[in-house]
Amino acid sequence: MDKNQAKEIIREVTKHGCFMLSKHCRLRMSERNVTMEDIIHVLKWGEVLTIQETPYENNFKCKIKGKDFDDEDLTIHASIIEKKRTVIITVY
Repeated sequence: MDKNQAKEIIREVTKHGCFMLSKHCRLRMSERNVTMEDIIHVLKWGEVLTIQETPYENNFKCKIKGKDFDDEDLTIHASIIEKKRTVIITVY
């Protein structure tokens, strides 16, 4: 999977709301004043900076960077699982 394919999958998953937030992510959202709308905005419009395959977990870990609704930088680490689900691991 390349960055463009990852971006397409992330945007499609986001469009249908088929992503989950890890417990760690929810904690960081609270600490860093990040809203669900901020996450969705970055998933829709941000750029995939890196992608790393983790075959033993059957997923791809991605680093996505964009701007939130306050025009501040927001970075998201996410996993694309089986090319059809996304788990948001953390935000900063």
